[in-house]
Amino acid sequence: KKDKRSKELLDAKKYTGNYIGGDFNCPGVKWFDEHFSYTESSENSYENRLISTIDDCFYSQNVLTPTYQFKYGALSNTLDLILTEKSSRIFSVSSGLPLGRIDKGHLTLRWNYEVNMKYYEIFRSSNFDFRRGDYEKFDSYFNSIDWNEELKQRVETC
Repeated sequence: KKDKRSKELLDAKKYTGNYIGGDFNCPGVKWFDEHFSYTESSENSYENRLISTIDDCFYSQNVLTPTYQFKYGALSNTLDLILTEKSSRIFSVSSGLPLGRIDKGHLTLRWNYEVNMKYYEIFRSSNFDFRRGDYEKFDSYFNSIDWNEELKQRVETC
């Protein structure tokens, strides 16, 4: 039920500048960058439902380093996540001392979050979100071009 309600709220897009942070407790998920993750869990597992919801809502996951220390100095998993609708709004994510015991626990996280974005700042990231592409429109456009005619007698362009 919670997964469904969370997805409904995210799909509604009534608010902008949202971020969601906390302990999502998904040790089986490997986060490679803000748009790509991997898990060997079953298709209907919590981990896969979480990844699907993040993808469906076009959110970015911004914590790319392990956040759980299982013994002093030894990090294991990224359990704590910061989800945003625009990865360019969040920067300088860093981890600190663990909560509670010094030898075991979740690391504290610090980050800067841009509340009032200027229009030009939206495009400052060199990472493109290919999930948002209108590939049917691309396909239609490129298929409408007569490539034989366009490239006729232009060997250097080919």
